[in-house]
Amino acid sequence: MKKLFTVVGLVAVSGFGCIGTPSEPMNVSGDGVTDMQPAATSFQDCVDKGYPVMESYPRQCNDDQGNHFVEKIEEVGMAEIPNLIELSNISPGDTISSPVNIEGKARGYWYFEAQFDVTVQDGLGVEIGSGIATALSDWMTEDYVPFSGTISFVPPSTPTGTLILHKANPSGEPVNDDELEVSVIF
Repeated sequence: MKKLFTVVGLVAVSGFGCIGTPSEPMNVSGDGVTDMQPAATSFQDCVDKGYPVMESYPRQCNDDQGNHFVEKIEEVGMAEIPNLIELSNISPGDTISSPVNIEGKARGYWYFEAQFDVTVQDGLGVEIGSGIATALSDWMTEDYVPFSGTISFVPPSTPTGTLILHKANPSGEPVNDDELEVSVIF
């Protein structure tokens, strides 16, 4: 009986060693061959280790340990449509959270009744929030007029999305539509 407990004890102890977290993750390929693959530490490391890359904007990569990495996009300049609208406090690739404050300037004809709509979409194009940007001075001009606004949005289902500043269009005519789209990270 004592030998039986000794054997069961050794099996249990060796079994616990398998249950613990290994120092390096193990991958099992489709042919049953096991190899050791360390977890990725950055987007580029994830790509270099051969993990699949999602063709989103910005690109994303997941390793087999559940780590998620988003490519940092280095875009120069601020978010703008030259000579129409400039977003001064958020640039493409910036990280935002709810509520997000926006500031900038737009030509007077971007507004109607001193305001324009702003929406936030997730990476799938689903609107997750909206609000209004308001002119901070007389908007009845063709010159630049500063604006600000606060936009709240629900938690996104994707790590990236788009902040969209919509030109006011009281006529509803598509020819008068315009928008500034800014890629963001949540």
